[in-house]
Amino acid sequence: MLTLVKRGRYVLLRHCVDEGVAQMYRGLHQWNFNMRQGDFISWDEAGEYNVTQPLRRQATVQCHYEDAAGGRKKWIVCIIRKKP
Repeated sequence: MLTLVKRGRYVLLRHCVDEGVAQMYRGLHQWNFNMRQGDFISWDEAGEYNVTQPLRRQATVQCHYEDAAGGRKKWIVCIIRKKP
């Protein structure tokens, strides 16, 4: 996605926090998404991958949490801005 977006533009990701665990890694829910010390983290039972670190040269990455309607789930929102 970052390769396709124009310089100075954004990729916006919004995922349920750790939905892979909640759905027992079935169907589309093969990965979990979360945040650690401001970095966007993707993980599964085999390990974790810091998505923010390899993007630092070409983009800024900002993440925050949002509560879903009704407060039953929490979302992670990740805004990736391609550097000009």
